[in-house]
Amino acid sequence: MKELRVLNIVESTMSITNQQIAIVELAEVKYLGISLPSGKKPFTFSASGETYVFDLNSNIFLEILEHAKEEEIVTISTSDFTERLENKDGRLQKIYYHKKIILI
Repeated sequence: MKELRVLNIVESTMSITNQQIAIVELAEVKYLGISLPSGKKPFTFSASGETYVFDLNSNIFLEILEHAKEEEIVTISTSDFTERLENKDGRLQKIYYHKKIILI
């Protein structure tokens, strides 16, 4: 399980399968190792993250969208994703595809 913050969401369509997708940039949360009197744990996250692709109409994406609106932490299971290295703008980039994405 990973705890992440949503940095960016872009809607798109996969040209090969015509599947509507959400391309979500997520940054991993790093806790500071202290607790506040309120019980909350302060954390940081990077200004850039990794790319995750979800089916636009999936329940997991709708949950992520709600967490993004509230600026809350998102928890996902990495076992639900297929990792691929793809060439984007002349450099290799890891992209994580949710299991509901049709990959060819």
